[in-house]
Amino acid sequence: MSIAQYADEGMFAPRKIADVFHTTSEDIARSAGLGKDAVQRKERIKSDKTQRRLREMIEVVQMLATADPRITS
Repeated sequence: MSIAQYADEGMFAPRKIADVFHTTSEDIARSAGLGKDAVQRKERIKSDKTQRRLREMIEVVQMLATADPRITS
């Protein structure tokens, strides 16, 4: 998985992340520790805090996806 698949015009797109994980953008917000508005309003999606939290969440998922199966089982 490439981080780029979750981005749109250089910014993380909650809808794209939700599509990849077969869930809702509201669930993505909750998982990242954000409010629902943070992933629904365009100005909030672009905020540093929202982008940082989404990036951290994706990085953790990628680490788990590539980790040794003995560690993640």
